[in-house]
Amino acid sequence: MKITVTFRHIDPTPALKSYAIEKTTGHVEKPLIKPEQAHWILSVEKKRHTAELNVVANGGNIIGKETGEDLYAAIDAVIAKAAAQARKAKGKVKDHKPSHRGEDASIRHPSAVRMSSLASRGARLVEGGEVTRSEMVHPDPMTHEDAINALEVSGREFLVFMNRTNGDVNIVYRRDDGFFGVIEPDVHGNGHGNGKANGNGAANGNGHDIAFRFEVYARDEDGAAHHARVIRQREVTARPMTVQESVQEMNKSRNHFWVFADRRRQGVNVVYRTRAGEYGLIET
Repeated sequence: MKITVTFRHIDPTPALKSYAIEKTTGHVEKPLIKPEQAHWILSVEKKRHTAELNVVANGGNIIGKETGEDLYAAIDAVIAKAAAQARKAKGKVKDHKPSHRGEDASIRHPSAVRMSSLASRGARLVEGGEVTRSEMVHPDPMTHEDAINALEVSGREFLVFMNRTNGDVNIVYRRDDGFFGVIEPDVHGNGHGNGKANGNGAANGNGHDIAFRFEVYARDEDGAAHHARVIRQREVTARPMTVQESVQEMNKSRNHFWVFADRRRQGVNVVYRTRAGEYGLIET
């Protein structure tokens, strides 16, 4: 596959060009049956580092555009989405099922999700819950396995995506034990909860508790196959809390995430702590 890289408002660098080409070859070209060409546009405008990719393959186009803290991060984010699209395109060509062509038309696209960076130290966060930066993101529709694949490619600690099956916002993350976890809130109130709150206490029974599911996935590798399978599943209940209360509970536990019911509306929020000690808030 022919791969070209265009630089805009930035001096061309061999390192960035090689990085974009290697990522495309290793994660996007490989799943495609008829790859033809790929074109990257890397640009910097007012501290906004943007990477854009257009791949022509399998009789169609795979397009991705992301902005990151630097161009390497932007490229990684684009590759994560493009790789998931490439696997999906390969499946359509192999299966020859006409019903797949109309699949995207039936997908319900959710409202944007607010991602906020919080004060980096837990003590400050508990006292004031400071929001240092926020952005609205539109999660891509994926299956659990697609999301796990995208997370592996991206190199990130977690990924927010839209569950292709039910249209709900889910989160996939890397666990300390090497497995992958999926947080799947039951925002429709289907009653999956078992009365436990985040596994650390009883639900308060005030009618505002929200059920959600934790699933743990492992990888099965058999020759060319590389599939994710559920090895554990737990259904629990998110209690109504404030951000500060949720961070306190998370800090007491050994978890990197804490799911809680938003007191203001019928929905769930998630606070998280990265391995680097950074705190954040996901409002679904």
